Amino acid sequence: MYAEDSIDGSERVYRSVRLGEDDGLGVAIASESVDGLLLPHTPVGHESGRLAVVSARTGYRHVYAVDVDDRRETAESDRPGLEGRGVCQVTAGEFEARGDADDRPAWDPDGDRLAYVTNEVDAGERHLEVATLDGGSVVSRTRFDDVEGNAVYPDWAPDGDRIACHRSGRFTPTDVHVADVETGGMRRVTASHPDPELFDALPEPEPVTFESEDGATVYGYLYLPPETEPGDDVPSVVLCHGGPIAQMRRGFHHGRTYGYFHLFDQYFVSEGYAVLELNFRSGIGYGDDFEQAIHRNVGVVEVEDCVAAASYLRERPETGDTVGMWGRSYGGFLANILATKTDAYDCAVNVAGIWDWRTWEEWAVDLGPTHWGPSEASWFHNRFGGAPDSDDPIVQERYRVGSPNTYVDEMETPLLALHGSSDKNVTVGELEHLTTECVEAGVEFDPVYYPDEEHMFERPATWRDALGRVTNFFETHL
Repeated sequence: MYAEDSIDGSERVYRSVRLGEDDGLGVAIASESVDGLLLPHTPVGHESGRLAVVSARTGYRHVYAVDVDDRRETAESDRPGLEGRGVCQVTAGEFEARGDADDRPAWDPDGDRLAYVTNEVDAGERHLEVATLDGGSVVSRTRFDDVEGNAVYPDWAPDGDRIACHRSGRFTPTDVHVADVETGGMRRVTASHPDPELFDALPEPEPVTFESEDGATVYGYLYLPPETEPGDDVPSVVLCHGGPIAQMRRGFHHGRTYGYFHLFDQYFVSEGYAVLELNFRSGIGYGDDFEQAIHRNVGVVEVEDCVAAASYLRERPETGDTVGMWGRSYGGFLANILATKTDAYDCAVNVAGIWDWRTWEEWAVDLGPTHWGPSEASWFHNRFGGAPDSDDPIVQERYRVGSPNTYVDEMETPLLALHGSSDKNVTVGELEHLTTECVEAGVEFDPVYYPDEEHMFERPATWRDALGRVTNFFETHL
């Protein structure tokens, strides 16, 4: 079995090949397409002849079980879709059945049960679930809904009685947990932090929603300093995640990068800031329309969501008028464009963000075959509807509107920009362009680069220096 993606990332066909029997590409047993970009979900097969895939064909990412033999017997088209004989939709509803962009379900040793995670109970959490299949339908489910937090990457024990997974909690960082399928219990088996009781004093994450400029709902998790009361006028900081196909969670994120940034945010809370970890449009967890909102629309609706977040914080009774923001990767790009295009924030911190989509794509396409894969050039271009050198004025306008440097001459928001010189996701050349153009425009900014550091800084000394600068920057402007 393999998944065949179109070069622009908008269509996928799952194919079955029997070696020595099939000619050519094999038999198409399932397919899907979107008006946007598909994530490269890996199909998960079992020797019994079943295949599990994740698809957003109903508007939310759900798990499907496919009987390969049945689909081969009834194959009449090279685009057979994901319905009809031999297809069982395992999960359904207005929720998602994936932990993150790379997550996938797991078959038990016998091929009768599927383990996966969903956010059906809480949009900002992921709970483990097991579905038992018989024929073409689900006959029973075991849910671990009473275990708060974020489970991901389920993996069955050889005896089929237990499932290992990564799991973080509202007040606990990620550890390996083992779930007992028979009893529904779950226990932690590793200790990623030597003193987990330190986290008991962290503030409870408050789920918040508010409207963006166009009426769309925006989500996030707010953390207030201890004993904050109405009228305290505490300063605020917004964190924008990277990806952008990601999601901040209700408490600790299972991923290393966002787990780190969540801890950094808790430090800011301890220093007297209110912190909003924002889920802007383009992220996962809230359906495909939310996730695809920036397709051919980069730098528009997600920027409006960030502007709405600043307004929301200024209007809360506990928080004051000063609001800053920071973010890494796509969050760094948002810091750049919020600083140049808007006056919504009193200061912004860009960690490894894009300054000009045109220069970044030229670099990324050259590096693509060795770093991302040969199809990524068209995948990147599909986000804007064409390459940066396209003659189509509509495509040119999308790149212009979505690039922070377009607005640098009007920039009034102080900007701190941090970047590693060995970054293979966003070249440090973006920091060089930022520096050159900010100097020419005569605007307030502070660029810092760290030799031999990657997209996610690795050395503790780098983080100590970087966070010291971010802390001083917020103290100065907020």
